[in-house]
Amino acid sequence: MGQLASSIGASSQLIAPRRNFVWFSILLMNITNSHTRVGPINTWSLASVAAVTAVALALVRRTSTPVLTIKTAYSMVIGMSIFTGLFAFIGTNFNYKLVFLIFAVPQMLQWIRCHNVYRDFAFTFLTVMTLAFWLSAQATYWLFLLKELMNWCLFGMSTFVLLHFLFASLTLRLEHGPHLRSQTAQGSSPR
Repeated sequence: MGQLASSIGASSQLIAPRRNFVWFSILLMNITNSHTRVGPINTWSLASVAAVTAVALALVRRTSTPVLTIKTAYSMVIGMSIFTGLFAFIGTNFNYKLVFLIFAVPQMLQWIRCHNVYRDFAFTFLTVMTLAFWLSAQATYWLFLLKELMNWCLFGMSTFVLLHFLFASLTLRLEHGPHLRSQTAQGSSPR
């Protein structure tokens, strides 16, 4: 009987670190679950999203508008919009949201090839994105924290680019608004 108790104690010591990690993961998933937007943790999460968006907005006002092409800009905007929407409204704990950033790769590669101001930004974005993909499968605590840091960086960088695109689109519409509207009205056919 003493051997059985000592073997049970030894096996529970082996399982305990894994069980603690599982409980920690469940706790984090419950904390970041957006279905219950109540409590101090979710308030901090929403405040962090607002703070990152405010920093991105401040940086947009201080930097020049990136050169975007029609072939790659729309896919980038679609992918980054889905990613930031999922990140801000559903939470940071879903790894599948990273897949939508693949739509940004052609524009980033174009910025790298053109040797413009956004070359370093694009290289950094692709590096962080690659690390976030790789770290999404890691199970240790410090790699989990690094993955979350990468996700927040990607959120901030995506918000920065989306705000630039939004302001460039609004500026274009304000400058050429009546002219664009009349061309659209003439070119459209009734359904």
